[in-house]
Amino acid sequence: MLINLYNNLGEEINLTSLGLVGLKLEIPSPSYRREIEKLDGRSGIVVIESILDSRPLVASFMVTADNYDDSLKSRDRLYGLIGNGQTFYIAEARQPTERWKVYVDGWVPERINVRTSIFDVPLLTESGTSESISIIEKIYDTSTFSFKNEGNILIDPRIHTETEILFTGASTNLIIRNLTAGDEWSWAGSTVDGDIIKLKGVRSLKNDVSIFGQTNKKLITMDPGWNDFEIIGASGVFELAVKSRFYFL
Repeated sequence: MLINLYNNLGEEINLTSLGLVGLKLEIPSPSYRREIEKLDGRSGIVVIESILDSRPLVASFMVTADNYDDSLKSRDRLYGLIGNGQTFYIAEARQPTERWKVYVDGWVPERINVRTSIFDVPLLTESGTSESISIIEKIYDTSTFSFKNEGNILIDPRIHTETEILFTGASTNLIIRNLTAGDEWSWAGSTVDGDIIKLKGVRSLKNDVSIFGQTNKKLITMDPGWNDFEIIGASGVFELAVKSRFYFL
């Protein structure tokens, strides 16, 4: 089995129990949409911006059964698993810690014999990147620390909305800086022991109540590799947690 399959809740699907075999997953190189400009008196073009495009993957499955009728049932089970219009996750078995969020439009099975069919299923990733299956959590209790983004893609909370930064403890005019990325989030307010400040997506919350209007309305991104952080305004014992997946080309 060279393919792992997960439903849209992230739960692994046992393909063998359904009479299915994942043969291979073809992943093309990244491609980009480029905004270009031609300048008078200058040859060639100037690339203004490059945006990572979606990527067309192809997953190959084999359906095996004891007889023709059972092969049709296995085929229909595959249709029900990934042909229902919903997104799902797929991964190479040799890279079990990474997965791709994909959807499929349709495909035609190739019958080998009365008991075996091959499916080459066209898939599309909206983001063009894979992600770590697990959300990691790192906890710090010092005003300076380093967090490692183990992916090769910038973690951007506007895109990667599962990412969270949580500050727990007392503070006045709290500032969280990512010195590596050059990002700074600040808030004109105070907390006491037990209060929780949460940065999630584009939201800023204190004890699950929005404080976005009292912040500088900035976000914290994290570059690939090590990111050096600085916390200003904390008083006494505090804790800062970073929760995120990692993302890969």
